[in-house]
Amino acid sequence: MNKYYDVDAKIAAADLDSLFKEIEQEKDRVQFFIKIAHYGEYIQENRFTSEALSILYDEARDDARKYLEEWKDFVKIWKKYAKDLLIKAKEAGIKDNPADPFSNEIASITNHLKDKDTSIWETDLSYYYLPYQTLIWKFKEKDKEILLKPKHLDPKEGFVMLYPYYVKAGDEWDKFKLSREAKVWWAHYQICRLAAGVLGLKEQESYFKRDNIIDDFYKYEFKEVAKGNVNRTPIVLHEAKYKVWISRLHNFLMPRLQNDGSFQPANREIDFSDTAQRRGMEKRWDVLKAIWTVYEAQSRPEAIMLSVDSVVIKDRTKEQIDGILDGLRRIGCFDSWNSKDRHYSVEGIVHPRLVSVYEETKDLYRKFAEAYELRKVSAKSDKLPNKREMAKEVTRLKKECDLGPKEHKLLKILSNFKRKRTTELTDDVPTDDYKHLKMELANKISKEGWVIENEKERIGLVWKYYYRLDKSHHS
Repeated sequence: MNKYYDVDAKIAAADLDSLFKEIEQEKDRVQFFIKIAHYGEYIQENRFTSEALSILYDEARDDARKYLEEWKDFVKIWKKYAKDLLIKAKEAGIKDNPADPFSNEIASITNHLKDKDTSIWETDLSYYYLPYQTLIWKFKEKDKEILLKPKHLDPKEGFVMLYPYYVKAGDEWDKFKLSREAKVWWAHYQICRLAAGVLGLKEQESYFKRDNIIDDFYKYEFKEVAKGNVNRTPIVLHEAKYKVWISRLHNFLMPRLQNDGSFQPANREIDFSDTAQRRGMEKRWDVLKAIWTVYEAQSRPEAIMLSVDSVVIKDRTKEQIDGILDGLRRIGCFDSWNSKDRHYSVEGIVHPRLVSVYEETKDLYRKFAEAYELRKVSAKSDKLPNKREMAKEVTRLKKECDLGPKEHKLLKILSNFKRKRTTELTDDVPTDDYKHLKMELANKISKEGWVIENEKERIGLVWKYYYRLDKSHHS
């Protein structure tokens, strides 16, 4: 058990407020960063501050959702192109130059193809695209660019076929990067990252997973602070930014600690009809059930081991499960967890807290499930439009929602209420465009009371008419 875990909320508020005032008045740059690091350590280890700040993780995921969609789509497409380019480079006899450290595109692409996960908060787009582009230039230098047409280069214009995907993902990254600067969750992330790097906390593995130049800058400057040194011309450790971040985070946290219970997740207003929240709760509940099964079977020990297969179920990824486990650690269910190839180890289980969270999550999941069932019943009982009415509605939505040709085509395909698989879509809605197209269409028609939802067990698209937001359905 850490030294801050059980400190009462009111006492924690007083401690942190006192530390914040010291930070505001600190003139020594080394001590300024070290005190912020201790602030970050406190809020990560105290169970009340962890609960008060837990909402920030959801906000961060929500803000990053659009960018991550484009980022994952780009990486998926890049891998297909990159594998093919490496094969063609081998056929053309193109190799890296061992004597030139800047001529290692093949090695760079090969290494990135092995990446299992990528950072959510720091972009790697250029690390993927630029070696790929540079290797294409080598084909041009050797007059072998014909080998890259039409897959990698446009047959007529000669531009790189992957470039539009790179630009699209880059645009979303730029929007996300700009918007996060004003968010509390970003301040929280930066303060916790500083604490992990300067104080050598076990959480630092979560903040410095990858070997790249950005992480190297952070790690170097954090280590220098720990040694009592601060670079006069810092690369990433800018005092002015940390002043803004610590103030923003402190102003968010204090009211929630000082007002009894106002920060408790169970007391936050929850929309049980929200599909995203329901799916998030379902994932957390599945992980807790797996933990609880082993925990109970072994008479509630201090530590347990879980097989990866027991928690990485349905369509979930190991990275998602890692995030859920770390969330449970942060709210005090256990002290630490580790991931191996085939199992997870969970250590330092805090018995009362795990029991409490298990029961609370079970109750919340039940409420989400009940609301979902009621919603399905309500959807079936609503008066649904017939084919003629539906055709009129599609025409109206096209005009009101300013739908493009492909969006209109997809809407018409889905308007017959039958479940569709992506493979059933016409050539006008190619599979590569389907995911982004569906998301854009769903956003546009949502204000008109329409929902597009994927049913996992059918691996297909379901079109449901829930209600129209007008007086005929809401007196």
